[in-house]
Amino acid sequence: MAAKISIVLATYNGSKYLAEQLESICAQTLLPAELVICDDNSSDATSQIVAEFCANAPFPVTFHRNPKALGFRDNFLGAYQLATGDWIAFCDQDDVWHPEKLEKVAAHTEGSRVTMIVHQASLLDETGRNIGSFNQGITTTKQRGTLQYNAWGTFWGFSIVVRRDVLDLVSPAHRFVDFIDPRHLIAHDRWACFLAQTLGETVEIAEPLVGYRQHASNVYGVPSKREQPARGNFLAEQLPYIAATKSMLNILELFPDDVEERFPAFDRMKANAFYRAALLHQQHRGLVFSKFRISSFFICLRGVITGRYRAVHDGSMQWRSLAKDLKFIFG
Repeated sequence: MAAKISIVLATYNGSKYLAEQLESICAQTLLPAELVICDDNSSDATSQIVAEFCANAPFPVTFHRNPKALGFRDNFLGAYQLATGDWIAFCDQDDVWHPEKLEKVAAHTEGSRVTMIVHQASLLDETGRNIGSFNQGITTTKQRGTLQYNAWGTFWGFSIVVRRDVLDLVSPAHRFVDFIDPRHLIAHDRWACFLAQTLGETVEIAEPLVGYRQHASNVYGVPSKREQPARGNFLAEQLPYIAATKSMLNILELFPDDVEERFPAFDRMKANAFYRAALLHQQHRGLVFSKFRISSFFICLRGVITGRYRAVHDGSMQWRSLAKDLKFIFG
């Protein structure tokens, strides 16, 4: 039986590109079971564009307007809860989907071990012209086991299709602090990736299935090299990572007793060991940043010897983390 995929689209003052995105959804070779649009109290023509689209859409469309703006994080998470599909495909208002996106994704939805499907993207400029590629580290189409990614990493939301029951397992109210922007709780894509890679396996599709538009109003664009913080801010930057990783461990305790039956790829002992090791990594770096230079150097050296600078998910040496810590010590 074909997977029932719900598209969840969050809008906010997106009238400039929204019609083109909606057209690309209609052009899918496999139509979605439904489209759920949640608007975050837009003041532009978004509602009118959606109303015109609904009149001729070849699939059911639900349109909900938030009485007051929630921000994109809670808007997406509220939108998915209105969906009825077995799989949730997150959709940004300003991108363009390639026609075969849903068909390619649906081919990997069978079985009980896969919890998330992700893919590459092409990059578009404001006019829709192709300006490059965005592979997110995906180089071949393959299925990866549980906990095969960095504990704090993510795939971009537009490229994620996730099982609905993954998102339903724990209330979004329990999600952890956004360690990139600690003023907020984590966004929908990081939340989905955390749960999905913990509970099951991920299919990576090495094909660009979305045109990811780059423009001045992007909430997040293609990642650029981050500036290093001033010396006194290293510890302040580290503390949200420690808090978030502690919360990841706490969230495992919220998983119900029958979670292994519902997600046969999940291994509770493995997950606990993984996130405990991730926490030790972050706590080690916090210790480096909280001491005087000479003490920090020996803590850093001990971390190298004991493997604290090796990634939990694949054992690779985290040279950038080590370089940053040494810059703190000697900078």
